[in-house]
Amino acid sequence: MNSEYRTRYRSLFWPVILIGVGVIWLMANLGYINPTNLNEAWRFWPVVFIAVGIDILAGRRFPIIGALLGLVIVALIGFLLIQGFQLPGARSPEVVTEHLTLPVANASKANVSLNFWSDPVKLYALEDSSDLIDANITHSGKINLQGSGSDVKTVSLSHQSLLNTPFFMFDSINQRANIGLTPNIPLDLTIDGGSGRLVLDMSQLNLAGLDIDSGSGSVEMSLAKSTETYPVDLNSGSGSIRMTIPEGTNANVELDTGSGSVNIRVPQGTALHIDIQNSGSGSTSLPSGLTQTRSGHDDEGTWETPGYSSAQNKVSIVVKNLGSGSFHVSD
Repeated sequence: MNSEYRTRYRSLFWPVILIGVGVIWLMANLGYINPTNLNEAWRFWPVVFIAVGIDILAGRRFPIIGALLGLVIVALIGFLLIQGFQLPGARSPEVVTEHLTLPVANASKANVSLNFWSDPVKLYALEDSSDLIDANITHSGKINLQGSGSDVKTVSLSHQSLLNTPFFMFDSINQRANIGLTPNIPLDLTIDGGSGRLVLDMSQLNLAGLDIDSGSGSVEMSLAKSTETYPVDLNSGSGSIRMTIPEGTNANVELDTGSGSVNIRVPQGTALHIDIQNSGSGSTSLPSGLTQTRSGHDDEGTWETPGYSSAQNKVSIVVKNLGSGSFHVSD
């Protein structure tokens, strides 16, 4: 008897809740719900546990109660969010624009770290400035700029946002960062872009090294021109990557990507060494005129421009993992 009862029981609570969450999320993306209020509503997630307990107590005997309970919760939350009701304890984050600078002073080199969770970031080289970094950042939360050292400076710029929760994936408050760096001294640059879009014009910078973790955010970048070979380490998840390598540049590029596409443009006449170690399921397209020196599984292998070792301008590209994204190199 009990076995038959358990077999017949089908709670409708969770299907209704999942459908409701999807509808609310869609309405927020379409602009019908203020994402700030949605962000605050996330703090009341323990209410779900209370509803689950009620469903377990009553829904087993009367499944329709679970469905009605789910509908009431979704309808009430949706109504309050659409109407802009101020939830108890909720507060709208203040959005401000800050201007931060740090002088070069006596530094001959700098290690610069930029850490942004979801903000779009634009990076460029400063002109006629005595500052090492000059940033204009529109944000909610807290900006932390620190600098230490004299001859070799260590600089850290990070953003702690009030809006970094699992539900807040919207750009309605226009958080963004415009960051200028000095081209006058060598920079070891580390960038953590998270899910934010990165637009990095480094063509006029003096780079000694570059390390980027872009997560799910897209990256559009131009490398610095340099006759001295410098390392570039780029890790990404699902975000796409578009990289331009200037004429006359020598660089060692290492890539570890997920499902995002990778497009690298190199100037004609640049000698290339391309080593694809793990191609995954992604497609590969390389420039003509390369000689394959090592073959591997599927698209894996090593290709080189004839005379690469003695070339004046050369770029090495090592693909550690390609995942499911495409990999395209063109000149």
